[in-house]
Amino acid sequence: MRKIKKIVVLGGGLTGLTAAYYLTKENYQVTVFEKESVLGGLASGFKEENWDWFLEKTVHHLFSNDNDFLNFAKEIGFKKVFFRSPETASFYEFPISDFKFSNKSQASNVNFQIFPLDAPLDLLRFPLLSFFDRVRAGMVLAGIKISPFFPFYEKRTSQEFLEKTMGKKAYMTLFK
Repeated sequence: MRKIKKIVVLGGGLTGLTAAYYLTKENYQVTVFEKESVLGGLASGFKEENWDWFLEKTVHHLFSNDNDFLNFAKEIGFKKVFFRSPETASFYEFPISDFKFSNKSQASNVNFQIFPLDAPLDLLRFPLLSFFDRVRAGMVLAGIKISPFFPFYEKRTSQEFLEKTMGKKAYMTLFK
């Protein structure tokens, strides 16, 4: 008679649950211990009493070419993964005197502005950088998109790379 091997997984986040899944496929008896009241770790969400939706505990994203994750989702029967074009925006807080509003009523009670940054034209219209800095940043971002695995990236931090290639002002404004 074969003895059942028992394994304990500490943590019911994405990694712990994935490990537990694969261990059960190998006929181990698995117990998952999670300190929170729900599974999912940082990928889970929370909901306030008067909300109609859940908010993630931390930012997560999934790329459409992340085949390992997508294949795993199919394997466990989760077929509701879909992709839509994201809306990306940057929120800036600054003294009102630093920005020229096209409509004076906009500036009356507001010391922030939200700028869309979804497309190359959005970057070209971005008013907090000079035209030269916008074009330079756009060229760097296009280069990263075209060749995301260039070994050159591995020799420095993102901050070092971006400050050197797109300039410190562009880095500070767009990413810091």
